[in-house]
Amino acid sequence: MFVVSGPSGVGKSTVTAELFKTPEIKESVAYSISATTRPPRPGEREGVNYFFVTQEKFDSMAAAGEFLEWAQVHDHVYGTPRSNIERAFSAGKDLYLEIDVQGALNVRAAHPDAVLIFITAPPDVFRARLENRPSALTGDALRNEIEIRMNTARRELAFLTEYDFCVINDNLDECVKTVISIMFAERCRVPSSAKGKAPDSSQGEG
Repeated sequence: MFVVSGPSGVGKSTVTAELFKTPEIKESVAYSISATTRPPRPGEREGVNYFFVTQEKFDSMAAAGEFLEWAQVHDHVYGTPRSNIERAFSAGKDLYLEIDVQGALNVRAAHPDAVLIFITAPPDVFRARLENRPSALTGDALRNEIEIRMNTARRELAFLTEYDFCVINDNLDECVKTVISIMFAERCRVPSSAKGKAPDSSQGEG
């Protein structure tokens, strides 16, 4: 289970989109689509970017235990359906989650073997990306929203040491290559449960 998060504006969604254009990732990794109560942004599609649900529907799903994790981010809530894990693992695929820091830490608590990757960028870069992101807000409302997200980014950076890897997205191609390298390397990791166990000497050598 690969969990990717980072502040708004660092380009997580762009990195994810480029990752899934890579045949070896597209064929072996399932993308986890989150549910959210926030309205779609321009260009976002139901069942592709998110499952857009009402607050009432979200509360019902949470009460039924249908989420692996869920958290409030700004004025809306986001959650990862447990069914995403079941579908991915039953198909023999890894699962890729692009979620916020709160959600990532909740996943780590439930699945200690999850691989957490933090993507960041120089502050001036992700401020510029926030300013250029499509939005229904304008003027003071947009500036206020950007400041809220910048403050959230500063708080999220405090949790960097809870992650396994940190990747700086100041060059998209290099960032994508680095994340792919991490994913491939993690597939080769010896499970912690297997470490320290003596080999079975009764089988001898072949």
